[in-house]
Amino acid sequence: MKLTVSTQTKWIPKWRGNDESDDPIVFIHRTPTMALREELVPKPRIKFNISSDGESAGGESEIVVDTTKIIERMVVRIENFDIEITDSETGKNSIVHITKGSDLFGERIPSLIQELVNEAGTYFQNLLNRKEDDSKN
Repeated sequence: MKLTVSTQTKWIPKWRGNDESDDPIVFIHRTPTMALREELVPKPRIKFNISSDGESAGGESEIVVDTTKIIERMVVRIENFDIEITDSETGKNSIVHITKGSDLFGERIPSLIQELVNEAGTYFQNLLNRKEDDSKN
């Protein structure tokens, strides 16, 4: 059997009608590999409490999803995304070019893009957890 897959795929977020734009923001991202899944898919941490007589006394579980890491590792590049920032003291505008996943978390990036980050995080988590993937693009 021969499988044909692409190492990269593009995704267009729906955030703020982006998917209907003539010049949409485009994420070029890695196609999940076994190594990326192992690294990025959170694993439950389970802790059992056992009493001194060996009886179960309850327990807890914890799963931590590191969306920042997932986006930074999955995204190869981001196209068509600039943020114009006005300095309130000088009145001057500057453009921040968002070209990679880590740029989304920069110090100057306004929190109004949190919905975009949430959408990207959900998209990549679903992609990493997919049992079958149509990776031939």
